[in-house]
Amino acid sequence: MNFSSPSRRVSMPLDKSQPMRPLAWVLLVSSVLMLSTFPYMIFSKSDLIVITSRASESAAYKYIWFTLYFLLAFSISWHWRSVAPRLVTLILPSLILISGALGYMGHRVEPVAAARLLMYGSTILFAFWAANRFTRQQVFDAMFLVGCITSVLFWALYPFYSGYTYIYDQLGRTNLLGLSPYAAPFAHKNLAGGFFALCIVIGLVRISDRAIRTGPVHVLFLALMTLCLLMTGAINPVVSLFAVLPLMPLLLFIKRDQRLASLYFVLASIATALTVLVASQVLSLFGRDLGFTGRSFLVEVFPLFYGRRPLTGYGYDQFFADSPLAPAVELMSLQPWHTFYNFESSYLQILIDFGLIGFVLFIILLAGVCIRSWRLAMSTADFVHVTPLLLAAYLIVSSFGDTYLGLHNCLVPFVMFFLYFSLPPLAKKSSSGFARHAPTVAERSA
Repeated sequence: MNFSSPSRRVSMPLDKSQPMRPLAWVLLVSSVLMLSTFPYMIFSKSDLIVITSRASESAAYKYIWFTLYFLLAFSISWHWRSVAPRLVTLILPSLILISGALGYMGHRVEPVAAARLLMYGSTILFAFWAANRFTRQQVFDAMFLVGCITSVLFWALYPFYSGYTYIYDQLGRTNLLGLSPYAAPFAHKNLAGGFFALCIVIGLVRISDRAIRTGPVHVLFLALMTLCLLMTGAINPVVSLFAVLPLMPLLLFIKRDQRLASLYFVLASIATALTVLVASQVLSLFGRDLGFTGRSFLVEVFPLFYGRRPLTGYGYDQFFADSPLAPAVELMSLQPWHTFYNFESSYLQILIDFGLIGFVLFIILLAGVCIRSWRLAMSTADFVHVTPLLLAAYLIVSSFGDTYLGLHNCLVPFVMFFLYFSLPPLAKKSSSGFARHAPTVAERSA
């Protein structure tokens, strides 16, 4: 398995391979590892038996992230000549960050909330840096490499973290294997499941593209990642993955005959309707009900809180701030037996944190990524080019059931913004059929 420059016998416009820069490659892999949150619990202040404080409060955890931020800023400033022409792509992400700060105006701002907004901006900058220093396939290879490493460590650390059943699932539910949930040192079981689901998508595309040389070891790691995903007990990543995987065989047909695209939309509509009709039966297979573990209550009360500040929202991370004055205190008083840390949906959380202004900007970003990834997938015979489309589809679907699209220091926004920065823009096509765009550092040196 070659993760740095996959061997291919077909042309790859806009995504050529190049020799890796060792230091930049190390920074990329290290960033992906930290963004996956795999090392999170390792940095806990307490011992490995009982975790009594959040790992993000430990000095070692903060120092590592500070070091990564410093190296990121240094790398961008060192290559400012090549980065400058692409600064225009930061306009939309910058507007999103500004919308996250609009809710702070006229209200007491929690210092931690403002700091996390800056960290969210740094997560976006990591994506911007990666899109300028590497090709898409190289970043995807880095993610798959980290997935392979963590899938092995996932089981190697089992004796140390298998007893954290209450942390992984406070309701004491089992995973799909009938065992106690296990997520190793990941920050949360859904983050663990989501990371492995993304790696599985990348790995399946690698196997499906005959131009990339894969072997039994590749298949073995895919099987191991699948087992890790099932072991976490995270249902949303599993359901989202199953919702996206049928796109793969359909895309194989569509790329040969685009008239089948209309047939796909008809079939997808029928499948969606059937799923709604038998929703309770489907959810029972995963040990869930139509209440979605309190999510239905959050949806019911959401208009009450959102309606108070619909345009600007409450500001990034202000609603659930660790403060007795936070609006979340009133929310929890409605169900004192249940503790809420977010609205359990990226789209609801974005409306609360960024307001309607930020929500519209996010929709523009997601729509742009979908359209551009679809065009890329349809513009070449290389099946590997469907990876951005499948990843975008997974992230959009999974964001209905988790809040990671707006979470700082997280792989989900990194991947989404990386797709935004790295995909060919919606510009006039050249004679070769591909959109003209300012070439990245990776493309110019290839």
